[in-house]
Amino acid sequence: MNIYTKTNIQLGTKKTLAGMQVFFFLFGLFPLFQVSSVFAFDLSNTTVQENSAVGTFVGSFEGGPEYTLVSGTGDEDNGKFTIDGNKLRLNFSPDYENPTDLGDTAGNNTYSVRVRQTTVTGGLDFADIDKSTAWNGDENYRDTNEPINPRDVPANDNGDTEYGGQYNTSNRSNSSAFAVIKPDGSIAAWGNPNSGGSGAPTDSGYTKIYSNSSAFAALKADGSIAAWGNPDQGGTGAPTDSGYTKIYSNLDAFAALKADGSITAWGNPYEGGSGAPTDSGYTKIYSNRSAFAAMKPDGSITVWGNANWGGSGAPTDSGYTKIYSSAYAFAAMKPDGSITAWGSQIFDNTPISGAPTDTGYTKIYSNGFAFAALKADGSIAAWGSPDSGGSGAPTDSGYTKIYSNSSAFAALKADGSITAWGISFWGGNGEPTDSGYTKIYSNLDAFAALKADGSITAWGTSGWGGQGAPTDNGYTKIYSTSRAFAALKNDGTVHVWGKPDSGGDQAQVDALNLNASGGGTVTTTEDQVFIITVTDDPSDNTS
Repeated sequence: MNIYTKTNIQLGTKKTLAGMQVFFFLFGLFPLFQVSSVFAFDLSNTTVQENSAVGTFVGSFEGGPEYTLVSGTGDEDNGKFTIDGNKLRLNFSPDYENPTDLGDTAGNNTYSVRVRQTTVTGGLDFADIDKSTAWNGDENYRDTNEPINPRDVPANDNGDTEYGGQYNTSNRSNSSAFAVIKPDGSIAAWGNPNSGGSGAPTDSGYTKIYSNSSAFAALKADGSIAAWGNPDQGGTGAPTDSGYTKIYSNLDAFAALKADGSITAWGNPYEGGSGAPTDSGYTKIYSNRSAFAAMKPDGSITVWGNANWGGSGAPTDSGYTKIYSSAYAFAAMKPDGSITAWGSQIFDNTPISGAPTDTGYTKIYSNGFAFAALKADGSIAAWGSPDSGGSGAPTDSGYTKIYSNSSAFAALKADGSITAWGISFWGGNGEPTDSGYTKIYSNLDAFAALKADGSITAWGTSGWGGQGAPTDNGYTKIYSTSRAFAALKNDGTVHVWGKPDSGGDQAQVDALNLNASGGGTVTTTEDQVFIITVTDDPSDNTS
C-alpha cells in the first residue's frame, strides 16, 4: 500500500474476506509517520465572556497533536477547564462580578492553566489515509458497512467537525471493493468485480475517488467523471461533460455538483439517480440512505429520491443553514436553532415526528433511526424511533457532545460523565458510572470511552466490542470496524477486541509483531502556562 502516495481508499466490511480485512486492518492503517521537531505551542484565543456555559469552546492549541492539563506552577485553575483533543473548554460558568480564579492575580478574572504538549515520532498511526477502511476516525460509525471520511468534514466556528452521526457525511463507502489513486492519477481497484473491483478507468489524471455501496466515481481536474461498478447503482450513466467540482452519494446513487450550482444525478432512479433539480445555484448536497437534499445560498432546499424517505416533504421556506440526516429522514436547522424534519423514522414509512418546536439548538446528531439536538446550555431534545433513542434522552443539561452508533446515543459532560439511551443491548444502557472520560468512540453495536490516563471502558453488545476492552491504561486513541475496536498506544502497542472476523482477533495482531517496527518516541514540550481572561457581559447587571 505504501507504493501509492495518495490513498483514497474506499473500503467496507460487510462482504470483505476475513483475510483481506485483517491485512488492511493491520497494514493499511498502520503507516509509519515522522513528526518534525517540536516547537512551542499557542492557544488561538484566551478570552471568554462571563456566563458562558460549561463546555463552551475557548480556543484551540496549535503546534502539536496531543495536549493535557498537568500539575505544576500555573496550574491553579486547571480544574475549571477541560481539554477535548486540541480544544480548551470551560468546566464552569464564569461570573465576572464574582471571580473565582486562583492563579495569576487571584480574584481578578484571569484564570491560569498549565498545559503539556506531547508528540510521537515514528511508530504506528492510523491517520494518514484519506478514506480508511471501517474506521470511525474521530467520530461515530455511520452504518453497517459504511465508514466516514473525516478529512471531508469541515470545521465549524466552535472548532468541532460538523459530523454528527450516522449519515451526516457526503459519501457512502463501497461495501465490497477497494480503489486507490496512484501518483500519476491512474486508478487501481480490487475486490468484488460486480461492485467496482474491476472495470476501473485505464487512463490517468484523476484527483479523487467517490463511492456508494456498489460503485465508484472518479473526478479529474477538468471536472470530468468516470464511473464503474454495479450498473444499477451508478457504475454506468455518469455525465459525459466536464466542469463538476464534487460528487456526493447515497447508498445506490450519485449526484455531482458544478461550479454554477447545477446538479446531475445517476444510479438507481428510485433512490435519487433521477429527479435532480434542473435549475442551478445550489452550493451543497446532503444525503440519507435513499434520497438527496440540495441547498441554495438563501437556505432554500430541494429534495429528490425515495419520496417516503426524505425525497419529498422538505420545507418550502428558506433560511436554513445546515441539513442533517438519519437513514430515512432529514432535519434542517436555521440560525436561530429552530429545526424542521421530514421523511420516515424507520423503513416501514412511519413519518418522522417529534422534532422540537422551540429554538436555540446548536447542533443535531443522529443514529440510523433517531435524532438528538444539543442546545448551548447542554440540554438535549431527541425524536424519531423511540426504541433507538428518539425518546429517553437525559433531562438535565451540561452535555458538551453526543455520540452515536446504529441505534443508541451516548452524551458526554464536561466532567467526563456519560449518559446513554436507545436500544439497551447496543449501548443504550450499561455506560460507566464514573467520570473523567474525554472522548467516546463507537462501532455498529457498542461504545468505547477513553479517559485522560488512557484507560478504556466499553459497553454494548458483548461479542461485538461491548466487552473485552484492555484493563491497562496509556492508550491514546481508539478506532473501529463495524463490530470491533482497536486501541493504540504511543509505543506502538495495539489492543483489539470484538468480533474476531471483523478485526477483533488479538492473536492475529500479536502474530504481526507490530512493536518490532520500533514503536514511537514520545517527545514532550516544556509545559506552558496560559492565562484565560473572563470579560464582562454588558447585559448582565448582577453585582
